[in-house]
Amino acid sequence: MNTNRHPVDELADIRATIRHLQEREGNLRAAILAGACSLTGDQHLATVTTQSTQRFDKAAAIRALGMERLRPFMSEAEFKIVKVRAR
Repeated sequence: MNTNRHPVDELADIRATIRHLQEREGNLRAAILAGACSLTGDQHLATVTTQSTQRFDKAAAIRALGMERLRPFMSEAEFKIVKVRAR
């Protein structure tokens, strides 16, 4: 995409668009899950399934076993964050 906008300004625009689309997605998803509409659209068909997953609760493990016992199994990752705010 070619634009004359500064990359920081364009990034802020894109993030605002993503927030708007995610909100719209959430509303549509909620309507589908509530049965407020048919699962059959003009061009697409939705299916609703249930899945389960297991997650590791780090805080509970630290409370139960202590940080010293868990430290050998932990690793640290570094990453960069770009925050954008209005001027």
